[in-house]
Amino acid sequence: NPSSPTSDFTVIGDTTAPIISDVSASWGSVLNSIEDNGDGIVTITTSGAEDSQTVTLVLNSATYTGSVSNNTTSITVPAADLQALNESDTYTLSVDVSDAAGNAGTQHSSTTFSVDTTAPSAVLSSVADDVGSITGALSDGQSTDDTSVVISGTNEAGSTVAVYDGTILLGAATVSGTSWTYAVALIDGTTYALNAVETDSVGNPSSPTSDFTVIGDTTAPGKPTNAVSVAAASDGIISASEKSAGVSVSVDLDNTSAVTGDTVELLLNGSSFTSPVTYVLKSADVDNGSVSITINSGSGWGSDGTKELSARVIDAVGNVGTASTELSVALEASPPTVSTVTSSTTDGPYNIGDV
Repeated sequence: NPSSPTSDFTVIGDTTAPIISDVSASWGSVLNSIEDNGDGIVTITTSGAEDSQTVTLVLNSATYTGSVSNNTTSITVPAADLQALNESDTYTLSVDVSDAAGNAGTQHSSTTFSVDTTAPSAVLSSVADDVGSITGALSDGQSTDDTSVVISGTNEAGSTVAVYDGTILLGAATVSGTSWTYAVALIDGTTYALNAVETDSVGNPSSPTSDFTVIGDTTAPGKPTNAVSVAAASDGIISASEKSAGVSVSVDLDNTSAVTGDTVELLLNGSSFTSPVTYVLKSADVDNGSVSITINSGSGWGSDGTKELSARVIDAVGNVGTASTELSVALEASPPTVSTVTSSTTDGPYNIGDV
């Protein structure tokens, strides 16, 4: 008598090994100083490995594991392990996986990366004023009448540079090779603490440069309340001897808001003298509220005639104030010219009693 058959015992032939198709690190091909401050993630893509199969990663002789889920595995590499890697060295991510049948996939060892955590050194070399009567490189802490100063510096090739006012990002500088520039818009009466941060080609940021302080100042001095006065021209005339001795002009500083270091300039017919007549104010002048300035004979009076004298104040950063009301004087510095001589005699010679 035959028995009934036993229950079927199913066996599936599986000699196909899984495949590791891709290995990628969250830090890419170069590990920088920002990336090694936190844990890194290595993502492995497989085919033929069932869910929950173990994937093994070896980096710098340390072993890490993860589980397959939908043909993807994510393995965390702690920040401390990344920070233990040697600067400038190259490392390989070696990955292994087996399927449920025990078929081992070919080890993936073609993904490599290098370590570069050395930060660049940002350089802010110049802040320049190119507007107004006073131009050139500014000093730290200086005021300027330029509403858009140009700052510049140097950098490593391939770097980017960001410009800040304190901790406030102003924008990205224009980089050309190993130099950079950036135009900073300034507002009158506002103080700026300009600095720059350079980020190299692999993402390492520099420390900020030291703050370079600039103060926007576009407020010009006021117009002197009173016209200038000239003692030598009390009669309204400047003679040859007065011109030769130098003409002293008194300028009232009322309403100008002038301070020590500002410049007072005398004007002739609304313009500078041929040789400008200027005077830098001292603290005593400001305290007195007026200043006396001498127009030397060689300043460029021009020919005799009516002259209009006025004064204006130019502050230390080049803001030019409005000129005072003009004082009209007559310059009579040339000797008279004898154009003709007429004889009163008919025969030519002069006799005693003719003159």
